[in-house]
Order: sequence, then structure tokens, then C-alpha cells
Amino acid sequence: VMLLVSYHAGMAWSDDQIAGVRSQLQTLGERVYMSLDFLDTKNVAPSAAYFQKMESLLLAKYGTAPPALLLATDDDALDFALQMRQHHYPGVPILFSGVSASRQGALAHVGGVSGVFDDMDIGRRLNAVLALRPQRARLLVIHDQSRTSLAQTVGLRAAVAQRPELAVEFLTQMDVPSIQNRLRALGTNDLVLALAFNRDASNRVLSHEEAADLWAQTSAAPLLVTRDVSMRAGVLGGFLITGRQQ
Repeated sequence: VMLLVSYHAGMAWSDDQIAGVRSQLQTLGERVYMSLDFLDTKNVAPSAAYFQKMESLLLAKYGTAPPALLLATDDDALDFALQMRQHHYPGVPILFSGVSASRQGALAHVGGVSGVFDDMDIGRRLNAVLALRPQRARLLVIHDQSRTSLAQTVGLRAAVAQRPELAVEFLTQMDVPSIQNRLRALGTNDLVLALAFNRDASNRVLSHEEAADLWAQTSAAPLLVTRDVSMRAGVLGGFLITGRQQ
């Protein structure tokens, strides 16, 4: 079994996903060998050229004999797994976790692919939060330009489109100080929803924990998050997903 991880070792979200996979494979005893490779796409922006180099590296490590199964955590690894299957491992099934639900329709037409989406029912989540905070001025959404965040905003935009009375502002392609300045100017009736944010416009790389701390320390409005690793001091809460559950 080949496990492809979008990010890097030591990232709590990915570490939890890996631990979840291992806990299940261990129930099968010694019948399954799992290789583990990190794409490190929080530190290296994914591109066709980069993925080609990763292909060459994995072929040098493992040869051309196909694995029984490709496991992919998060959107970048799924993209790469699909590429590996197309180029080298035809017919090998792919199982994913942590992938945006906005891809569900497209993936339904791809054979031999299944998995768990990390932001299902985002509209229901949004409606529940807004019902708890009826005195709201606007909703600000923080996200970066990663494959994962951009995919998550697709589902979110569809949800807010059903609420034309809600003023929504997306904070992206900004550096950390600019986002913090915007957060300081908010009122207590505003709401902030923080999606995955691991690289700002100045190419500063942040962990989920670091980003949540920065927003919570400066936001004058309540802060909502989507992952358990972002539930930090000063964060109001949210409907949280965990890497191990994924």
C-alpha cells in the first residue's frame, strides 16, 4: 500500500491522518506493508514540474511494480495519486481522505476512486452558526490560495449564495499583517470563519495552529474554525473535523 501525504511530517493534521491509517492497517497483522511519502506542498507549491520530479523519485525508490492500493491524504496528494495511476499504475484503486466536498461531483465520474470528504454539509454548518449569532454585521472568510482552500471556498460560496441578506468578504492573497489589520477593525457583531491558511502573500508559511493563534489574538470579532488543530485559545469554536476521523 502506498500512502501519499500532501504535506509534511510534524504537521498535526497529517500526523493524525497517518495515525488513523496505521491503526486500521495494524488490525490486518503483517499482511500489509505501507510505504509513506510526503509531497511537502505547504512548503513547495505544487506544479507539473514538481510532480514530475516526485514521480521520478518514487519510481527510483519503489520501481514500476504497482502497489495494491494508493492512499492519498488531502487534495494535492489525490491529484498526484491520479497522475501516478494514469502514468504508471493503471487500474490501481485510490482511497482518499481530507478532500474538499466541492470535488464530489467530478470524482463520481472517475472509476476506482473513493474516500472521505472533509467539509460535507458546509451549508448546514453555516446555517447553525448564523442561527446562534443573529445580530451579525458581516461574515469574513480567511483562506489562502492552496488547492484545498480554494476547493473549500467553492462549497462555501454556494452556501452563502442561498443567503443574499448576508454580507460576506473573503480575505485572501494578503500577507499576515494586512489580514490582522482587517480583523482589528471588525465589530463584535461580525463573524470570522478561518479556513485552511498556511501560506500568505509574502510566502510566509504557517501551521494551522500558528494561523489560528494569529487570527484569535487580533480579531475583534468571534472566530470560527473548521479543524480540531485550529481550536486554540481565543477561538469561539465551530464544527470541527479531525485528521484521525478522516
